Amino acid sequence: MNNHLKKNKTFLSLIIIILLAGISSPFWVWRTLPKKIVSITIIDKTVDDENYREHTGLVWALNHLKVQKQHAVRYEDAADFYKEIPDFQKENLPKIIYLADTYGVETVKENNRVVVEGGIATEEVNRLRNAVLTGKTNLIAEFNTFASPTEREAREELSNLLHLKWSGWIGRYFSDLNSKEVPVWVKRNYKEQYGDWKHQGAGMLFVHENGEMIIIEEKDMREKGAMFRFTKQGETVYHLKASVPYPYWFDIIKPLNKQEVMANYELKLTQSGKEKLMKQDIPFTFPAIIHHQNETYHSLYFAGDYADQSELPGIYQTWGFSWIRQHVVLDDGNGNTFYWKVYLPLMKTLLTRFS
Repeated sequence: MNNHLKKNKTFLSLIIIILLAGISSPFWVWRTLPKKIVSITIIDKTVDDENYREHTGLVWALNHLKVQKQHAVRYEDAADFYKEIPDFQKENLPKIIYLADTYGVETVKENNRVVVEGGIATEEVNRLRNAVLTGKTNLIAEFNTFASPTEREAREELSNLLHLKWSGWIGRYFSDLNSKEVPVWVKRNYKEQYGDWKHQGAGMLFVHENGEMIIIEEKDMREKGAMFRFTKQGETVYHLKASVPYPYWFDIIKPLNKQEVMANYELKLTQSGKEKLMKQDIPFTFPAIIHHQNETYHSLYFAGDYADQSELPGIYQTWGFSWIRQHVVLDDGNGNTFYWKVYLPLMKTLLTRFS
């Protein structure tokens, strides 16, 4: 009888140990994974009141993927970014320069005049060029790199580095055009040109650098917003596949070499929606990612706010979690899984290649 009880206790203890090992495995397996040392300079000019959301998605990805700075130190939201593009020294060049957001910070002056302190200056582009032309540094940039307040000359030179042209248009899908998600400046500028903002329901907004706006209403759409898809070239280069709604701000850009388009946005519109865009020569399919490579450097442009994330897990030290989010969890229709299905696996591929 005693032997039988001892066997039962031993069996129960073994089961408990196995269960605890299984529950804790995402944490201890993550700790056994190798670290990568990759020097990355993050530029984010849109940091205000300790809000780092424009580069939070990047830093979380770096920590989750165990990418660290020199001396095996992890990246931090609050410490590892610059508000201006620095003057890089040849002996201390980063492997990657990442332009997370260069729009800047809005300040209200006298008479309620709004001034944006930010944008990229020509001298900063010269610093970027000097860095990448050493052959030791690669460039990644994303929305908002080209729009005001970036200087026109700086924009043109930066476009050459990235091997693309900006059309002057930006856009975004909104689940409700009457919600607080629609920026104040949009409603203010719209009122000055067209009258009071009375739009409601789901829709898309397109804004040109000259202030012109196009509203795509719910009746103009066959599917909500822009659909992100890797091209065949992108699938081959990155070994990734995805077809995911993209719900945030994007640029409409043109490649200098069509073979460098790694992903596209696709708009599914009704005839009325198509006619609105055709009047302004806005295509229904346009690049989401352009990857330029020459003998000296790689440059990538993400035509969207990819690193901008406000809701990410507090714990990044887990193995398997991101894989489940990428392959198992279905999209909710609002594009909330874009980070897991596109951005994180893409950054994993790029960081492995550049490390």
